[in-house]
Amino acid sequence: MFEPAGETTAQVKPPEEILVQEIDLSYAIVPWSAKLREGAALREKFGDRAGIRCYPEEDLGIFWSNDPRIPVEKMIRSLGLAEADEELRRIRDLYRRAGVPGY
Repeated sequence: MFEPAGETTAQVKPPEEILVQEIDLSYAIVPWSAKLREGAALREKFGDRAGIRCYPEEDLGIFWSNDPRIPVEKMIRSLGLAEADEELRRIRDLYRRAGVPGY
């Protein structure tokens, strides 16, 4: 089983034949940020209510909410952070306004 960052999170190896794995289909991919501190900031604020997998070598983390009352997007925004796609749009807009060719 692969997560959105391409990392293997679970697999079946012989002689096993069946894999049972719980997954959360609502997640946030967040680019590297000093403010996030490789997930520590989210863990400090939300404890076990936040699921965290950080990949420093990829400069990103995957986060999810274990609390049905708090969506992961709200957790991320509470730290002043944005998901990867939002951040990419923001940076492209900055490049476009700065006149960088191709943006």
